[in-house]
Amino acid sequence: HARSFGLDGLHSRGPNNCSCGYGALEYSSDTPRCGNPNDHTDTLNYYPAAQWLSNHARRDPGKILLIGEHRTLYFDLPVVASDWFDTPQPLPWIRATPNNNAMLDALLGAGVRYILYNARELDFYRDTYFRPRFTPAQYARFEALWTNPRLRLLKQFFRPGAEDARIHEILPSPPN
Repeated sequence: HARSFGLDGLHSRGPNNCSCGYGALEYSSDTPRCGNPNDHTDTLNYYPAAQWLSNHARRDPGKILLIGEHRTLYFDLPVVASDWFDTPQPLPWIRATPNNNAMLDALLGAGVRYILYNARELDFYRDTYFRPRFTPAQYARFEALWTNPRLRLLKQFFRPGAEDARIHEILPSPPN
């Protein structure tokens, strides 16, 4: 059975402030969805990743850096996040370090062990609020980050025809 809750004060995009605009968010044994029974959109597309991380990270705790995701609900561990109007993550780390290995060292030093990259959410505001904040060199570092051998891909989540989100673990050194 699902329980409905109003989301007053959060994401004022529709009736009762539900980000999907249908008035309530339903919680069930699987992924939460907005209250329209005919609309199973991925308004909360990050939820499966948050749940997976919450279960996995109990064994190996650490903070989670959220990239392309501003919502922090459903995470059982501390997160490092920004909203669309802040300096986007991971730009503060890129600015503070000379290269991506130094950035990964700084993240580990701050207790960040995991990175959740929400490709779908970032697609909504990449050209408006994300990329314009980076210099070309900083954005090149951001793009190169995903090929760094110190990032171990733990899990990917897909929607039909495209990636939704992925979770990486930051390793202290490249694997042998």
